[in-house]
Amino acid sequence: MLRLRTLSIGLALASLVGTATPLANGTALHGMERVEVAPSSPDVVLSESALISGTIHVSSLKVREGAVLYADRDLEIISAGPIQIDGSIVAIGTGGWDGLKGHDIVLVSESSIQINGHLRAGDGANGPAVFHDGGKGGDLILQAPVSYVSQERIIAGKGGDAGPGAAGGRGGDVVVLGAIRHTDRVRVELVGGEGGRGGVGINGLTENSAPAVAAATGARPSMSRTGTLRSGCRPAAPPAPTATT
Repeated sequence: MLRLRTLSIGLALASLVGTATPLANGTALHGMERVEVAPSSPDVVLSESALISGTIHVSSLKVREGAVLYADRDLEIISAGPIQIDGSIVAIGTGGWDGLKGHDIVLVSESSIQINGHLRAGDGANGPAVFHDGGKGGDLILQAPVSYVSQERIIAGKGGDAGPGAAGGRGGDVVVLGAIRHTDRVRVELVGGEGGRGGVGINGLTENSAPAVAAATGARPSMSRTGTLRSGCRPAAPPAPTATT
């Protein structure tokens, strides 16, 4: 039985519920527990791996080293105090209106965010059939007065590859609202997710009107679309031009 260690005064308001969910490679997290946090939860410390999803409000959150939180749907954690991730938060599976979009990871703190471990937004799924675009990669969003990151790169989810005659999925976005600092004073690189590969070309129709796939030379790599990155910290304005006489 996995254990959730919750630090609070009074009743613990977080619990684990048994379930299983498929991973991207088709395997399942059998016996994995699900984190459920009641509204207005106190300080929460997660020491072991578990499933997590939805919008969660806490006073503060700490994920200990070695613990992995698997987000099998979009995840948004909103904290009045600091968020510290010494373990990992990894998005798995896909969803959205088409079932192909990689899941987002959103961390919001009124105090600070410290990432000593790893964050990984979900990858988009591949287009399942002819004329089906690849799914969009998941977004990675950090919002706090200051975010401290030990990684040199923060990368959003990859777009899925397209079905024949379609466009590769757009890579996910990285959005940082507030200051971002590397713990070793190294510049942090924000990297939009890689776009999925465009589908192969279509070569006419078969007798039963199903499109036939052309040779590999019909591939359209130009239709892959890379995600963007945004930061809440504006660069310094360029100097005003000097008046001449």
